[in-house]
Amino acid sequence: MDEENHVLVRHSFINELKSHKSDYLPIYATEKRFKVILDGLHPPTSRSGTAPEENLLTTPDMGHIIATIEPMFY
Repeated sequence: MDEENHVLVRHSFINELKSHKSDYLPIYATEKRFKVILDGLHPPTSRSGTAPEENLLTTPDMGHIIATIEPMFY
């Protein structure tokens, strides 16, 4: 798959977070931080098609999700 499949990746991350919220809450420390991470995973709706900086996937916030999620994209 290529970078055009970013929506599939984002939706997989969203499903992972929602399905295992009780496991991820301690990692993010607060419900507010969990919500920021979850909201940041929604695909951008800007006309440019470029995700705003707050919606970029970063390893400190997403590394454990990337390591945990099923390898359906290989």
